[in-house]
Amino acid sequence: VILVVIGADERVSLINRKGAAILGDAEEKIVGENWFDTFIPASSREQVRSTFRRLMAGEVEDAGYFENPVVTRGGAERLIAWNNALIRDGQGRVSATLSSGEDITERAQAQAQARSRLEHLAALHEIDLVINASLDLRVTLARLVDQVREQFRVDAADVLLLDPHTQTLEYAAGRGFRTGG
Repeated sequence: VILVVIGADERVSLINRKGAAILGDAEEKIVGENWFDTFIPASSREQVRSTFRRLMAGEVEDAGYFENPVVTRGGAERLIAWNNALIRDGQGRVSATLSSGEDITERAQAQAQARSRLEHLAALHEIDLVINASLDLRVTLARLVDQVREQFRVDAADVLLLDPHTQTLEYAAGRGFRTGG
């Protein structure tokens, strides 16, 4: 778990040893760094920084749970699930956040792979239903092409069948191609 305190000036004032190890550097080199410029990828930096600034301004009361990627010193991105708490000064103003983050990169990748496999199995099942629903080869191939286009997210697809006598491919079904005419 990463434990990090980020002050209103956006700089790291404390990080635990494990957090430093996840980020790929020594604690003493990370403390003092601007968290957002150093460890948040450019693609999400402004959104994360904006949320942080709203917390510091008191516009958002509960920092709560948040997921965002971080960039290690080696340039790798890791997805972190954060639980955040606000630190207040003597006058009750928000002065920093204390965030504990769990590296969920592998879990998120496994979930994405599982979703992809489930979609693939559903597509295969749909194709199986199409094949069994009609005895007309042209209808079956047309539906198969539709499924292939949908699953592979392509604009066009066709099926060519091999004529065993002439050893040539012959068009059997297709969708999405523009023909001259």
